[in-house]
Amino acid sequence: MPHLRVKIKSFLKVFKLVLMGMNMSKYDVIGIGNPMVEVVVKAEDSKLAGFGMTKGGGKAVGKEEQDRMLANFENVTRTAGDSTANTLSALSILGARVALIGKIGDDESGVFFEKTIRNKNFVSRLVKCDKSTGRCIVIVTKDGQRSFAFNLGAASELKNEDIVKGEIEESRIFHFTGYQLTEPSLKKATMYALEIAKKNNLLISFDLADSSAVKANLKEWKPIVDKYVNVLFANEAEAEAYTGLRAEEAVKNIKENAVICIKLGERGSIINDWGKITRVKAKKTRAVDTTGAGDAYAAGILFGILRNMSFEKSGELASHISSKVVEQIGARLKEEHIRDIKF
Repeated sequence: MPHLRVKIKSFLKVFKLVLMGMNMSKYDVIGIGNPMVEVVVKAEDSKLAGFGMTKGGGKAVGKEEQDRMLANFENVTRTAGDSTANTLSALSILGARVALIGKIGDDESGVFFEKTIRNKNFVSRLVKCDKSTGRCIVIVTKDGQRSFAFNLGAASELKNEDIVKGEIEESRIFHFTGYQLTEPSLKKATMYALEIAKKNNLLISFDLADSSAVKANLKEWKPIVDKYVNVLFANEAEAEAYTGLRAEEAVKNIKENAVICIKLGERGSIINDWGKITRVKAKKTRAVDTTGAGDAYAAGILFGILRNMSFEKSGELASHISSKVVEQIGARLKEEHIRDIKF
């Protein structure tokens, strides 16, 4: 197979040059997400059981049920949520130019979401509708684990016509998560965006996002991963749900000819770069709230790809910024978190 190896190496060389070049791309990374306002609360494990929730998992609930849940708490922290938005936000703090595609309501929560995410590197490409902006209650227990009670609201109303083709065409990387593949209308719009990204040779990045969603949608997701995805992120549970294998074997079997990153929590992570395995140590930290740690990790890896860093260095950056995120309540990386690192 010598000719095939030459072709692959030639493709990679050209592909790296495209990514390395300070080209005319409008954005380094564009992503499609489920914009929601996150309401973070602290609670005992027993409170989760009372809400009929599984620790560490997610549950779709109605807006009225969310209101009843929140009536149990006096102290809440509100921020802009969504896995894709978290990753893009971290990338923007690192210095990448990013844009978020999605749908919000024409309401106060929508205004809050856009105001919260925007900075000099983060552009909103959100459209508005009459439905309420999505909301997610994040319940954090004493061990730092988070559980979600979410209502997608306007986010589930995203349609093909809401996506500006040229915005994707003028980007270098397209990022999305499993959360965009669980609602019919949202999945249709995401597949439309994926086709644009693939036809324009964008690097396509995907986070499996939720092990229960992986199990429920495995047959539908595998062809999508096989056809479109160049970089895939998963934690141990998601990787096992996808392959039936433990992390060390799953990282070798999810997909060939791609970059596969499996997060192992306090044991670090494993990266498979087209067959080359890199092990990354975790940074020692005191976990207060694990919300957004995986999103920050993905940002570190994608930023490393944009800067043509080795996966050893990218992994170190990813581990560093994810460790900073878990030391606080809330999922967003802050500028002070990166003052002591060089990249």
